[in-house]
Amino acid sequence: MLYRLAAQSGAGPRTLSQPLGGMGAVCDALARAAAAAGATIRTDAPVGRVLVENDTACGVLLDSGERIAARTVISSADPKTTLLRLLGAEHLDTGFVRKVSHLRTNGLAAKLHLALDSAPRFTGQEATALGGRLLVAPSLDYIERAFNHSKYGEYSAAPAIEVTVPTVCDPALAPPGGHVMSAVVQYAPYELRDGWEAERVRMADKVIEVLERFAPGLRSQVRACELLTPLDIERKFRITGGHWHHAELAFDQFFMLRPVPGAAQYRTPLPGLYLCGAGSHPGGGVMGTAGRNAARHVLAKAS
Repeated sequence: MLYRLAAQSGAGPRTLSQPLGGMGAVCDALARAAAAAGATIRTDAPVGRVLVENDTACGVLLDSGERIAARTVISSADPKTTLLRLLGAEHLDTGFVRKVSHLRTNGLAAKLHLALDSAPRFTGQEATALGGRLLVAPSLDYIERAFNHSKYGEYSAAPAIEVTVPTVCDPALAPPGGHVMSAVVQYAPYELRDGWEAERVRMADKVIEVLERFAPGLRSQVRACELLTPLDIERKFRITGGHWHHAELAFDQFFMLRPVPGAAQYRTPLPGLYLCGAGSHPGGGVMGTAGRNAARHVLAKAS
């Protein structure tokens, strides 16, 4: 709740700040600004290893075999990927490695994307409500029951769902008259007892069924459907455990403890290596706060 309050604008409790052109427009704007400042952006160069000399990060080795030297390496990959895979436990203290290994990173949320041929109509809500965040969670007991399934390797039969319709604010994201709906679905465990390949379609159908109770006729409006489970998120975006915040937003992994003691101020135990992703304070989301804070630490060290 503390984290989500930061995403609200001053216009009202359910108002969202959403950029025209979708969240990709934010990335494009940052890329243009970085290039104008002299940065070179390469999106087709996977990093295979952080290079170390004299116990200091000195660059990266790409999967292609190319070596790139650098005085500072700043990683937006999740902490486990950065510290345990790209760097390697051999460069870190045993106690610190244990902390990172125990970081809770398995996702519990699925993401449902729907392409609709017209605007959804939610019972009891004005059309203007579609410009905010709609929540299907009638009570705390409802949320508790939704969570219970995940403890047994199951997805929720009656999930808590958070819905946004980005095309209300930016019609260009869909064909004329059409809309896109994005829903965060709680709870969907990373490790499903019966496996996600067999259950993905069933879960998507269940979520649409629940949404249709509040938006009658929704199923007939659907023209395309995509469900991303935590496992899909891990594979598609290379995020350990498929948690889009890279680690749970819990008090023992929050504020000055994020991601773990010893790396909570963006600087890792290895000189020259920094974290700047969602696994750092204050978490994920398209807001840039973690990256800005990390940059300030790097610049302060360089000055």
